[in-house]
Amino acid sequence: MEGCHPPRGLNFNGNMADNWRRFKQLFEIYLIASGNEAKSSEVKVAILLNAAGEEAVEVFSTFNLSAEDRKDFDKVVNHFEKFTTPKRNVVVERFIFNQRCQEEGETFDVFVMDLKKLVKSCEFGDQSDSVVRDRIVLGVGDASLQERMLRESDLSLERAIYLGKTAELSKIRAQTVQGQNVDFVGRRSGAQKPLSSRETNWSNKDETVNKSCQNGEKAGMFSSCWKCNRKHVKGKCPAYGKRCHSCNNLNHFSVVCRYKDVKDVVVDESEDNGDYYVNSINVHHIVKCIESASTLKEWNKTLIIEGQPVTFKLDTGAEVNVLPLSIFISI
Repeated sequence: MEGCHPPRGLNFNGNMADNWRRFKQLFEIYLIASGNEAKSSEVKVAILLNAAGEEAVEVFSTFNLSAEDRKDFDKVVNHFEKFTTPKRNVVVERFIFNQRCQEEGETFDVFVMDLKKLVKSCEFGDQSDSVVRDRIVLGVGDASLQERMLRESDLSLERAIYLGKTAELSKIRAQTVQGQNVDFVGRRSGAQKPLSSRETNWSNKDETVNKSCQNGEKAGMFSSCWKCNRKHVKGKCPAYGKRCHSCNNLNHFSVVCRYKDVKDVVVDESEDNGDYYVNSINVHHIVKCIESASTLKEWNKTLIIEGQPVTFKLDTGAEVNVLPLSIFISI
């Protein structure tokens, strides 16, 4: 058949057993594809030696075979098998298998494929599937997936592989969605405006305070960091270098912002003292900051979506109340 090509010559360098295994597999495929599988044993021996190359022919000449056996395809293949595959140490093979764990960054499919390849030289017989299943549970890198598998009392190899692929796919999808959300926020935010003199002073103040904390306090955990409202190691504040969403200043989070925006209201003035209609809100400067427990904590709830924790905001209403100046002064 046109388009069919025999495998490249048999490589006798490096891992000969693995080289022979791959060559044999490709050669069997070639025999079927080229229509030579039904040919006589003598013809198939000739095709094998022609594909294997000169070095393989020299090795073939050293085989202790009779003239008749040299024409027997199965016997020739068996002798090449013995020549390239040294006697296995089952203890060593099983030791290597039992040490196999999923490496960082390795996909679940690659991990399982390698286990199936390693188990072939361990001589577990009919127990191979259950042994591979156990090794998957013991060596998988995802702790939550491992816990999920351990909860299954009748876990099979097929079920373990299904759970592993599903968990990996869910994690990839969650990361993709989170990446899209970050990109969306970035595009909506636009370019950052230059810092004003007040913002520059605030930034310099934060940097000075941060350096003072690093130099003056002993190593350990802060009881409550005023920049991020969390506990962390000295000098490792997650808010450092971040911009507040409330006042647009650096080095603190919005949840602890002391300059929560009080908005100036542009309204249509009327002669009576009735209700106001708010047409638009523009920020000119901060008049006063009133802190309370409600401004320091958002209403969030973490739910499990496809096995992944996702934080939702329960109260999506306005975070700022608008008051007329006269009422504000009277408070």
